[in-house]
Amino acid sequence: MLNRELLSEMLSSRSELRADGVVFHATEGAEMEVLAGAGHGVIPITRVSRIELHDRFLTVTSDEATLLLPFTAVVGVKVTDRREAAKAKRTGFGAR
Repeated sequence: MLNRELLSEMLSSRSELRADGVVFHATEGAEMEVLAGAGHGVIPITRVSRIELHDRFLTVTSDEATLLLPFTAVVGVKVTDRREAAKAKRTGFGAR
């Protein structure tokens, strides 16, 4: 189970995220997705721009809404650097 300290450590370890105290933002070119547990499955919360850690819950801000979730509802966070992903998709052949 995730708790505040573990989630903070996980988010702090990613260079694609910028921390302002207990608030984490995706840097330009990065995307965050929060994975929330739902029974026997996982629900992705996409287009997350901001995660704020409170004492007993977190606030997840996406393009569509702001969600308040207990730490126990979160099973992970997906961080994607779109620039690195675009580089990996290149074939190596240059168009001229």
